[in-house]
Amino acid sequence: MRRSSRPPRRLILITSGHIGKSKIPAGFGMSFMSSEIDLATIAAERRRYFTPRWFGDLLAARLSLGDTFWIGTYGTALIFIPIGFVLLVLTMIFLPPEQVANMLSIWLAFIAVFYVVLLTAVFRTALRTPQVGAWRWVGVFIALVNAAAAVFYAYIF
Repeated sequence: MRRSSRPPRRLILITSGHIGKSKIPAGFGMSFMSSEIDLATIAAERRRYFTPRWFGDLLAARLSLGDTFWIGTYGTALIFIPIGFVLLVLTMIFLPPEQVANMLSIWLAFIAVFYVVLLTAVFRTALRTPQVGAWRWVGVFIALVNAAAAVFYAYIF
């Protein structure tokens, strides 16, 4: 096996300038990456997601608007929905029907509180990111609808 003298491949991210013949404005979309970022750095950041400290940063509005809205809303649903399903199935198997309703109402109350706190985090993050424009208020509106739906479901159960 022959070893190459080339340096290891790195992901190059571009914030502004020319790509081919097209000009991309500064800050276009998800800042297209301006320096070399090691894949190890990306992997280390990904390992930080969904840890207790990350949840603290999320709910305290210390993350970016994208992380707070997208990962806070939809990424956490990838955790909460399977946990809720397993809790529901286990309570249906091992507890009487009256207890199933109690467990479901406790779970839905937890989800409602989480989404209300997430709504405040999205709102606080949107206030400090004016460069996003009107899309930040669309994110706040969607977070408001999610929180209202969670509170409604917790209330009816």
